[in-house]
Amino acid sequence: MSFWARIRQWTRLFSEYAAAQAVVQVLGVAAGLWLVNLLPVREYALYTFAMSIFAFLSVFSDLGVGGALLFFRRETRAAGIAFEPYVRAAYKVRYALLALGLCAGLAFMATTGPERGFGYREIVAVGAVLVVAVWAQVGSSVAILQLRLEGLYRGSYLAEACASALRLLVVAAMWLAAAPLAWLAMLSGAAGALASRTVAAGALRRAGHALPADPSQSPQRAPLEGIVRYVLPMSLSTAYFSIQGPLTVWLSAYFAGTQSVAEIGALGRLGLIFGLLSGFMGAVLIPRLAVVTDDAHYLRRYLQFWVVLAVFGAGVIALAWGVPNWLLWLLGDSYAGLGDGVLIVAVSAVLASWGGYIVGINNARGWVRLQSPAAAIFAATQVWLIMVLDLSSTIGVLYYGLWSSLAGLLLQVVINVAGFRKLTWVT
Repeated sequence: MSFWARIRQWTRLFSEYAAAQAVVQVLGVAAGLWLVNLLPVREYALYTFAMSIFAFLSVFSDLGVGGALLFFRRETRAAGIAFEPYVRAAYKVRYALLALGLCAGLAFMATTGPERGFGYREIVAVGAVLVVAVWAQVGSSVAILQLRLEGLYRGSYLAEACASALRLLVVAAMWLAAAPLAWLAMLSGAAGALASRTVAAGALRRAGHALPADPSQSPQRAPLEGIVRYVLPMSLSTAYFSIQGPLTVWLSAYFAGTQSVAEIGALGRLGLIFGLLSGFMGAVLIPRLAVVTDDAHYLRRYLQFWVVLAVFGAGVIALAWGVPNWLLWLLGDSYAGLGDGVLIVAVSAVLASWGGYIVGINNARGWVRLQSPAAAIFAATQVWLIMVLDLSSTIGVLYYGLWSSLAGLLLQVVINVAGFRKLTWVT
């Protein structure tokens, strides 16, 4: 393929992604910011606490399975064998991990929630919706990943758009009914995940791919063993990394209190805006790199995208430094005094997006054997941070997130460099 043909191809891919994500993100950001302004601080704190459990379960139920699918998509393509059995095996592994994670997550919610002033009825209601939401999210995420690995990007975009649209509709219904309750806010996410799962499954069926969630077919032994063997070397480290997303919320709940939980959750909405480019990595770039078998070509694409990440990150940090009050206006009057936290959240989001890119590459290439010692070093670093930082305030918890993101990024860079150095064309 000529240089200009590649430019046109990538321009088309990015344009389609940008157009789709413009819809998805506008709807998602609108729903998220509407909830920040709609829910009272106490209800938003409960919602943030429940969403932290949701984030933990979403990552724990994966435990490297998504990276395994990226790896085996490349391997099956090179070997000329079917990929669908690996997808079916991925479903089985993820739902088994979800069942295990739910036991821990719901127990944590039941014990910690009352200590922060939440009633048992509130916790049960939110917990029930949480189970439905995360079950649907697991099915949706695997189906969307399969769509992207098969090059069916438009189907994946439609699934995401339907999820965001339905979530916004449920939030609008909450506003119309004057029912600003945490469990209804969780219901908006559950409805979106169910819609995404349904649309993605339909897109796979229309494209002629076997539905991977068909319960009448059991996973074949070889693909199931292959995914388990891929996941096991990094299972402990991935399990530890699965708590990183919600950890700042949990620390604020333990050390600071309900008000800080709500503030961390509100600022987290800005972090999602700052990290928009991360979606392009997971949706387009890494799945396309997963089918590249030429290592030299792979490295060129990898480095080219680093340029984009660096420019985007600089822009995000400049925006947060220059106009923090404009960004806080989006969160409403209840969070107007958090100006110092905006820049910290922006830098943390940029570091997290860079780290997510490197982790995706490491997993897709199968460079996972160093993840366990990296997790041990990371855990020791975080324990040290907890000992030296003042976590009784929102700013202290945000600084913890910032330094943790930097430490995680540096560790993944080491694994990444070691992996590229092993390739035969590197001298």
